[in-house]
Amino acid sequence: MLAQAYRKPEWAYEMLEYLASQQFEDGHPVHIMWPEERTPAQDITRSDNHLWIVYLAYAIIAETGDMSILDREIPFLAPDKINHTGSATLWEHLLRGIEFTENHLGEHGLPLILYSDWNDHIGPFGRRGKGESVMVSEQLIYALRQLSELALLRGEVELAAKFKDRIKQQEDALSKYAWDGDWYIRGLDDDSMPIGSHSAKHMNIWLNAQSWMIISGAGDKKKNIHAMDSAREKLDTGLGLLLNAPGFPGWPSKESSMVNGLPAGFSENGGIFVQANCWAIMAEALLGRGDIAWQYYKQVMPHSVIKKMGIERYRSEAYAYCSTMLGIANEKFGWGLVSQVTGTAAWMDVVATQYILGIRPTLKGLLIDPSIPSEWDGYTVERIYRGHKLHINVKNPGHVCHGVKSVTVNGNPINITNGAYINEQAVAKCVNAQVTVIMG
Repeated sequence: MLAQAYRKPEWAYEMLEYLASQQFEDGHPVHIMWPEERTPAQDITRSDNHLWIVYLAYAIIAETGDMSILDREIPFLAPDKINHTGSATLWEHLLRGIEFTENHLGEHGLPLILYSDWNDHIGPFGRRGKGESVMVSEQLIYALRQLSELALLRGEVELAAKFKDRIKQQEDALSKYAWDGDWYIRGLDDDSMPIGSHSAKHMNIWLNAQSWMIISGAGDKKKNIHAMDSAREKLDTGLGLLLNAPGFPGWPSKESSMVNGLPAGFSENGGIFVQANCWAIMAEALLGRGDIAWQYYKQVMPHSVIKKMGIERYRSEAYAYCSTMLGIANEKFGWGLVSQVTGTAAWMDVVATQYILGIRPTLKGLLIDPSIPSEWDGYTVERIYRGHKLHINVKNPGHVCHGVKSVTVNGNPINITNGAYINEQAVAKCVNAQVTVIMG
């Protein structure tokens, strides 16, 4: 839906409304509809699901400028997971999700893992209800930043200030507990022991904790760069970045119980989880390291994998992304699995258009923020933005990876002191606008 928000915002809103209607009154949404014979204790309550709808709401409003969607009434899901009970505005739905997370913080101030977060197999680290997730903390910060922007546009100044305080609380907790010397830990288990630490024999570095620190806008820049360098050194296989490493060997054993018996190199046990590679691309683009972002983007494309490994080894379609490829710990390294059932295709679209090409909708306007390979002379983009067709010509005479020196719209210079934003006023009188961007 994020990939479609700037193409078909009406459809994206329909899906957003449906997702919000699957949210309980306490703010968390249903994850899987268990058969009726399952007991409530076996319900899957994850720590991340409700945060994603914040990102989608922001993306739709950034594209359309339509703040009114936040005031539309949407029902809540009843406890039976079939009917609905009561309703609230979309804005209230988003706030309830944040409240749910903040009502489920661990003793270190980080969000509880609950059943699991985005990584399905992180759950066993928190089965006693005390484990905490660094990734969800980073996601919470990202959501709070977006909600703060929306609150200010709604005139809710005090609420925006509260969001900033909560961001500060999470940033302080991450600063205190997440840095492990060369990278960020993935979380804390039920015994307050770090997940993804130098001291661990297996899975001592996890990719998502590094990339999401940068995506969220949190962390110290020096440490963030060092963390991404560590991820590159320890996780890059040439076919994609491993989700974590080193993975647990073999099938179920006492030692590998934390990954529920995933074989070595598969999925969340040292596999190349392709969707997570997209967030690494985003992170490198945000750091301005376009050469690395482009390398990561190209190397997970099925065609690139096949050229390196051969179709007999990849064993999947050349025209569709897989959810995962087997990692280096597996004798069948490079085998593509779970074809076409993945968020990768959508995320690769987002990272290509909004982070590498850098044409990114925000509430301030359309941000022009390229992060490209230095060998490029430039590129052109055609895009509809709020009813105006933009012809964007980006020139890179100095062969830099990142940075914008000037922007003009139909020859008129745009003030880029606080970022290269093209707002509606800049293109108000143009059906077709010629935008020239000089990098440097």
